[in-house]
Amino acid sequence: MRNKLIVIVFLLVSSIVIIFSFYQINKSKYQTITINSSSTILNIIANTTSKNFSKTIIDMTNQIDRIDLIINPYNEKSEISFVNSNSMIGQTNIAISDELAYLLNIGFAYAKDSDYVFDIGIRRLIELWGFGFTNDQKVPSSIEIKNVLDNYSGSINASISTNNNGTKYLNLKKPIAFDLGSYGKGYILSRLVDIFHSNGIKDFLIDFGGDTYAYGLNSKGKPWVVAIRFPRSESDSDYLSILKTTNASIVTSGDYERFFMEDGKRYHHIIDGVTGYPSKNAISSTIVSSNPTDADALSTVLFLLGTNFFSYENLNYTESYLAIEDYESNMTIFSTTNN
Repeated sequence: MRNKLIVIVFLLVSSIVIIFSFYQINKSKYQTITINSSSTILNIIANTTSKNFSKTIIDMTNQIDRIDLIINPYNEKSEISFVNSNSMIGQTNIAISDELAYLLNIGFAYAKDSDYVFDIGIRRLIELWGFGFTNDQKVPSSIEIKNVLDNYSGSINASISTNNNGTKYLNLKKPIAFDLGSYGKGYILSRLVDIFHSNGIKDFLIDFGGDTYAYGLNSKGKPWVVAIRFPRSESDSDYLSILKTTNASIVTSGDYERFFMEDGKRYHHIIDGVTGYPSKNAISSTIVSSNPTDADALSTVLFLLGTNFFSYENLNYTESYLAIEDYESNMTIFSTTNN
């Protein structure tokens, strides 16, 4: 499941990814477009003909809509919503598609590898904190959190089986609602990359809601340039790093987009599956990897574990670089490769 991890950047200050394409649209075959697909902004740059580009866009939007009907918990018609609603009424064996089974198993594996600090079976906790269907964000009581942890969460209580006819079943020991948001965009991005390859496009850059994939070269015949900056800086040119990359995905998880303030404290949507509270181990984490799905999941795992990430041998990554610098507060940067 896991392809080679190229580099990790871990911050104790917030960061986002900014894309620099450096293309001259009138002097090359590089096409560009920005569209809204399934409530997510999709930016594309590709070296291809206008006709092939139009076909690719149609293929991509159809693929996004298809996967949305599987993994989007905010879409009441999606398969994951069907699973969650049936789980909440007490069903313990729910027939699921092969694709959803594949995606759930990815989450189960990362949950196990992180000792369930990362957990996809926390949809009820996400809703409890007000990051679900409603916008009623507030700090729940410790009693409410414990009730959800004990009775309605924890993918350790879930498994997948296959019957004699090949049908996949989700088996549950208690009612659990799932949320694949920690790597759903990465999985979609993986499938979009497949479309570009199948349409014969060799040079392209995709930004799907902040998850980025760069392949081939830009219009100057060089690797794509991606900058990681500090969003809390007043300067638009205050960057942690400028990466020259190709054939790689860049994904950032952070506490600066979905959050609320209460009594002067920031509470964000990345919930620790063990404590039931938003993680305090990081403000931002960025993964650069050849696999967009893994990059998306690992950026959340890294965010949740913080520096403890490097002590988890079952994640199969080792530290190779460490630098500490002052920037409003201490900033720690790690760069790692897999064993």
